[in-house]
Amino acid sequence: MSHWASVTRALRATGLLRFADAARFAVQKRRLRPSNAAFVAANPDFALPPADIAFDALGHVDWAGYLPTGEQQAAAIAEVVAAAVPEGPIAVLEWGCGPGRLIRHMPQLLAGRDLRLVGSDYNPRSIAWTRANLPGIEFIENGLNPPLDVPDATFDAVYCISVFTHLSEDVQ
Repeated sequence: MSHWASVTRALRATGLLRFADAARFAVQKRRLRPSNAAFVAANPDFALPPADIAFDALGHVDWAGYLPTGEQQAAAIAEVVAAAVPEGPIAVLEWGCGPGRLIRHMPQLLAGRDLRLVGSDYNPRSIAWTRANLPGIEFIENGLNPPLDVPDATFDAVYCISVFTHLSEDVQ
């Protein structure tokens, strides 16, 4: 077990993890305020999730990093998906989409395909925000445990990034 995993486990056991996260969120928001304001000014049409939703999903509120890392990771996934399903219609699920950092780029990355994109997440606030701000993509809420409420063989490709780090060992 890593040092941080041990610290997290100890904070969780003492009931202090929520407070530690809240403090880290407040410090980060304050520290990044100037660079985040510059990002918003330079990208006025880029829909950004509420900071607390982003922090919950990603562990940061660095908008200048949010966009390029989302584009880069989505491009890598889209390349694999396109190679695995080289022609015809394609249905893709991002399990654990959070505030849509990756899936929002898929329509452009898989352009020219008959494409169905679905994002799922456990956080109802993330799902509400993505539904309201990322048009052309379906969003569904999922539980912590299987099954996902969709018929078998619905998707040609399913991917997730950093979902298991948000789950307890038992749920993993």
